[in-house]
Amino acid sequence: MNRILYGGVVKIHRGSREIAQRIVNKHHVTRDGFLILYKNIFGKPLDTEILERIKTAEKIRDKVIHGKNVSDSEIREAIVDVLEYSQLLNNGVKSDAGFYPFGDMRGFKGRSSPLDRRTTKWVMKGLGFGVK
Repeated sequence: MNRILYGGVVKIHRGSREIAQRIVNKHHVTRDGFLILYKNIFGKPLDTEILERIKTAEKIRDKVIHGKNVSDSEIREAIVDVLEYSQLLNNGVKSDAGFYPFGDMRGFKGRSSPLDRRTTKWVMKGLGFGVK
């Protein structure tokens, strides 16, 4: 998920790569927090079709993490859902911002010159990141 947020800040908002990467990697992202940041960065919410694909897998993941019994078929279903979710998310970001976050990101931002470090920090603070 960090690659998506990082890519959006750098490509759409022309943030400094180094600052954006540092801030995104240090920011604690929750499920709901990711959706808020996605909307702030990309200017629109994540597609509901993409969100629906991951819901079952999240429930199964939560059962595993909390020590509940999970059948092999549930785990297989979760794996398939996560793979399909990843593909849908990859294509969704491509249509929203023009890059594939789960692919090779070399050259994804184009030739635009980035903002300076201080301005990048302010932009990221405005987008909802915890910047010190």
